[in-house]
Amino acid sequence: MESMKLLEQIDVCIERTASITKTKEEPIFALSAGQIIELISIFMLTKEEHLQDPLSLNRISPKKILDECFNKGYLRTDIYMMMNTIRIYRNYAAHKIDGKDDYYHVCMPMLINILQWFYLDYLGDTAQFANVKERFYKETNTFLVKEAVARYEVDKCICKIRTSNERM
Repeated sequence: MESMKLLEQIDVCIERTASITKTKEEPIFALSAGQIIELISIFMLTKEEHLQDPLSLNRISPKKILDECFNKGYLRTDIYMMMNTIRIYRNYAAHKIDGKDDYYHVCMPMLINILQWFYLDYLGDTAQFANVKERFYKETNTFLVKEAVARYEVDKCICKIRTSNERM
């Protein structure tokens, strides 16, 4: 039940993030993308560890939660690296660190790849990812979203080829 509430929170945050991109308020985009990453991490720990109270994770830093997901094998290395990068950019935006002004172009492709992995590979929910992708297509630079989705699909095929070659 708690995991369903977390999925609803993720969905609300995705909706807000897609609308932010239309205004090009880059620091706010990084903050919102970081919140999505945090919610996904909490969702994964709640689901995989069968936690009854995901709010108990609020007392733990987002970095520790993300690391825990990775260390327990819930995240692939590439997804972990993208999630951690967005988490770092969220901190830059929150603390208004100078010299970090390309939040949108750094975080957007990674966020799309993470959401694609989360909905398609982790949850197996093709319909929900199609819905998420449509929101971002409506609100953003469509090329950037399409490029991120295509790159993810190519990387996934390469991983499958490598795995099958290793088995031979």
